[in-house]
Amino acid sequence: MRRTSCAKWRAKKEPAQKTVRIKVEQAKFEQTTAYLTWRIPSVKHKDIAALEVMSAILGQGDSCRLMQTLRIKEPLTNSVGSFAYSMQDDGLFAVSLGLEKENLTKALSALIPELVRIVTGATHGRRNAKSHHQLCQPRSLFHGDSG
Repeated sequence: MRRTSCAKWRAKKEPAQKTVRIKVEQAKFEQTTAYLTWRIPSVKHKDIAALEVMSAILGQGDSCRLMQTLRIKEPLTNSVGSFAYSMQDDGLFAVSLGLEKENLTKALSALIPELVRIVTGATHGRRNAKSHHQLCQPRSLFHGDSG
């Protein structure tokens, strides 16, 4: 059997996504899991660092925006998070939710404005210490600073 080098193997690049895709799978689990995902550029792209910071602001730690909106302010989810998965080719930005199925519509209705606010830079006129703290927090996570 002839071996091929992994370096020579390349997956076919997925064509550009021009429409919204929804996939629903049913299984017997106690809670519903939902992922909202977007394609992001390769790990070499200049915007990857910004996507990593956005992921931290949105979904890492108890003070992140999604935790505050979907767990603390109004407990709609059992778990919430986000991540940027950067690869040599296109990567993936995702928001994940673990929740009771009856809360899905309400959770998405609360989630979408948070995504719009962070992408557009809107802060409801609160461009103050809170916004500054949210930007400094991921910096300390990435650099290992304690404060």
